[in-house]
Amino acid sequence: MRLIEFNGEARPLFDWARRTGISSDTIAKRLNLGWSAEEALTTPVGKQGRKPRPIVAPSIARALPALCDWQREMHAAHRQMTRSVRAFVRQMEEQMAELRHGLDQHLAAQRDEANRNIIASHAPGVGQNSQEIANDRCSRVTQESGLIGVFSTMPGITLDQTKAHLNVTIDADDALLADKLAAAKAWISAYTAGDPDADTAPAPIREAVLQLTAHLYQNREASLVGVTAMALPFGFLDLLAPYRAYAF
Repeated sequence: MRLIEFNGEARPLFDWARRTGISSDTIAKRLNLGWSAEEALTTPVGKQGRKPRPIVAPSIARALPALCDWQREMHAAHRQMTRSVRAFVRQMEEQMAELRHGLDQHLAAQRDEANRNIIASHAPGVGQNSQEIANDRCSRVTQESGLIGVFSTMPGITLDQTKAHLNVTIDADDALLADKLAAAKAWISAYTAGDPDADTAPAPIREAVLQLTAHLYQNREASLVGVTAMALPFGFLDLLAPYRAYAF
């Protein structure tokens, strides 16, 4: 316990506060500021008891106006620099927007040209329907990729192949997996206007059937809550891109 000596007496802080009527916090602050015990215990509380403020030296007083002017100039320069930077950023954003617009137009023109070429190369003849066009496209893409000798005789995807793809070893979900496999085949058949179980179905379509079946089996709701999901590059839609059937 801290003892304060005054007039030959040593008493604790709270005792001096009770005897003098000055709060212990005020006495402690005064002592911490370097006041003597007599000043801390006898100086009344109020303006009359405060120590005088230090007088600013004349040299500092003369320098204050110049310092204020310099501060105003710095603030003005900072504002001007901020306006210049913002103008530059706006100009760059406008240029980037023009570049993006030009690139989008260029890509759209290339896409339209590719669609026109696809339509021209698959113009149906007499008695030729969309199914025949899709099968012809699948055969052509397979031949160009050099896979005609490998995949032309592969059978349709079975339930056992689907379970092996999913690493499922139990039979309890066979009916559910069969439904998911049928739904995946139906979706891909509509997307490509072809039969994914046909003997001429290429490997990318078969792989897309397995990937879509796995997705439907592992995600059985229409939406995901609290989960961040993203499509893998070179995934499901990329596999089907060469075989997509366009309708106009």
